[in-house]
Amino acid sequence: MSVLLAALPPHGGPDAAGVPLHDFSTNSNACGPCPEALHAVQQADATCYPDPAYTALRESLGAFHGVAPERIVLAGSASEFIHRITALAAQQGACAVALPAHCYGDYPQAAQARGLALLRSLGAYRTWSVESENRPQRAQFLPESQPHSRAMGQKYGEKWAAAVDWQPTISKSDRLLDAGSASLQWACEPGSPQGLADPALGLWAQAAADADPAAPPVLRVLDCAYAPLRLDGAAWPESFAPYWQLWTPNKALGLTGVRAAYAVAPPGSGAQVQALSALAPSWPVGAHGVAMLQAWVQPGVQRWRAASLVTLAVWKQRQLALCERLGWAVQGGSLANYFCALPPGGLQERDGAHLRAAGIKLRECTSFGLPGWVRLGVRPPAAQDALQVAWRARAPDAGKKDS
Repeated sequence: MSVLLAALPPHGGPDAAGVPLHDFSTNSNACGPCPEALHAVQQADATCYPDPAYTALRESLGAFHGVAPERIVLAGSASEFIHRITALAAQQGACAVALPAHCYGDYPQAAQARGLALLRSLGAYRTWSVESENRPQRAQFLPESQPHSRAMGQKYGEKWAAAVDWQPTISKSDRLLDAGSASLQWACEPGSPQGLADPALGLWAQAAADADPAAPPVLRVLDCAYAPLRLDGAAWPESFAPYWQLWTPNKALGLTGVRAAYAVAPPGSGAQVQALSALAPSWPVGAHGVAMLQAWVQPGVQRWRAASLVTLAVWKQRQLALCERLGWAVQGGSLANYFCALPPGGLQERDGAHLRAAGIKLRECTSFGLPGWVRLGVRPPAAQDALQVAWRARAPDAGKKDS
């Protein structure tokens, strides 16, 4: 492995072998790309600089979210904003960053690059030890209906037991302390990799209500990357919420190759908006990113997104059934177009290599603190069928547990 690759956090999507034919490792909308948004990107004028102030774009995004344009901060990508706001926190004297239990690798990477401690709340950390009250519950591995036979019930029980025994790891650099003491706090809902609700949001609301006006402001950021891909019909965060909202529409549009994002500042954050703008490079969003974000707010694009959720929900149920046939334990509760599953014995390196050679890529979850688990983005039926064939075509000794 090169020095460069060793320094990068793991990601889903294409790798040195190219674009996977069936890519379960990404959470991008499998119904995409959105035709209207794709057309807008293709028609973008790449011969000119964008407006450096992004005046029209900020007005459009502000109107879309029901906020003043001054509350919109453009970013080259979600990752760029993560590093920029972490730099701001460090500049303002932060010593620590609070993270979700399992989260996107750029949150800790940005913090550690600036010498900040990583805090994880004991109350929110999903340590799946047998002794923990937060361990996987049997209901998370049971079907919606009762099993048709005692043998089927026993089978689900065995998967639950395997999941309980397979515990996540906690990095020694992460301290399980009061995350509320951090000057920069992250949440993501639905979270990655499990697609679960984030318990931090309820704590934030109370903390904002109890905040001392004379105390230094706390930067709280809700990563809304997967909010547009929620399959439970929940409303998006309110415009008056007392925290930053980071939006990356490229996933919902199936256009992850277009790098552009924006954040909605909470009310009364003018000084923070100015400080973040001062830390930004000129033209953080290029012409194609501007075109995608302008398309994002169009009614036709939002209708397409809403329709795609119906299709994704159907595909998700089919994919969950596939995992059951393969003998994989599924972590319940996912709100989005992805979920975590545990193959028997955990995903082995040779399994991943075999699948990759067959044109299939999964997102192994060791970097999330869930070794052996995989995150599966919902894919179309043809991709699911290919996964089933490739998994069952592994070496004979690898398939004994799920034959």
